[in-house]
Amino acid sequence: MENLDTTSLNILTKGEYCKLKKQLDYNNLKLRGYEAHYNHKVGSDKELNFFKKEIEKLNGLNKIILSQMEKIKSDYSTPEMKNKKIRIEKSISAKMLKEKELQESILLSSKITVEILRKTLFKHSSDDFESYISNLKEDSVKIDLKASKLFSIHNYFKEMKYEDIERLALNILSKGRYFKAMKEYGVLDKKRIELQIEKDSYSKLSQKLFNLGTFSKINKDLKNINDSILKLEKEFKEIQTSIGDEKLHEEISRINRLRDTIASKYSKQSNTLKEKSQLNEFFIKETNRLKRELENENISNRFSKTSLKTSYIDLRGKILGNYLVDFEIEKKKRKNIDFEF
Repeated sequence: MENLDTTSLNILTKGEYCKLKKQLDYNNLKLRGYEAHYNHKVGSDKELNFFKKEIEKLNGLNKIILSQMEKIKSDYSTPEMKNKKIRIEKSISAKMLKEKELQESILLSSKITVEILRKTLFKHSSDDFESYISNLKEDSVKIDLKASKLFSIHNYFKEMKYEDIERLALNILSKGRYFKAMKEYGVLDKKRIELQIEKDSYSKLSQKLFNLGTFSKINKDLKNINDSILKLEKEFKEIQTSIGDEKLHEEISRINRLRDTIASKYSKQSNTLKEKSQLNEFFIKETNRLKRELENENISNRFSKTSLKTSYIDLRGKILGNYLVDFEIEKKKRKNIDFEF
């Protein structure tokens, strides 16, 4: 409700206004981070140079975006457009109030349904309850496991260091050759260390003479490995030179934006799983409370065991339906209207 002006402009421009605003907000968020690192000299010389270029680029982009947003406001400030804008804002207000009422009715319906269940169902075998709770707990374990994996992916992208991103950019721009060379370098370097240790073990002259053949072979192998390592180091430099600083900078920027998108995506998915887990906990809690209350009730068996099970399944479906399905349908109905800024 606080963003009616922005929302109405977004509708009138068919989503263009909010697209610009979101880009501006994203740019400002990145700017604050880059400026904090650059001003306090946090990072290597390469990182600081990257931050400086990004700050200049983002400030330039922001000027263009602000100019476009001001033009939109000016275009829709005529009396005719003002009236159209007011009508849209009134429509949005009505829809928002309707959604608020819907959510309140969903919550009330859930509470009433649980209360009816608690007061009307008869005492029966606890096996049904235990089985139901066991299934819910199994679901919770699966949900928690999936959430944990999503959290790990989110953290991996979020905590990537500048050097990791730079290497990834070099690999993408060299079409995979950079990582392949790095792998070869790692194997050779490990072998070089092993041979150097073996060579050092023949430090005494008597040992060298006694193992002259082996010593000579180690020196030959070391020379070959060092030559291969030098070739790879030369290849690393050639890859960076052929790509160029400007192209590398643009690719690092692109990966940074992609990383932010991925981190945001997995964060939202984790929040959804958290909500489902909380809903499961709600059902476990309500089932245990119902079981305790029914054990203390002395109500005649007016219903069959099958009837009880059906009633309970219907209840769960109703609450889940209200909580998840209906609300998702309502959200889809307003899919093209962005209320979050």
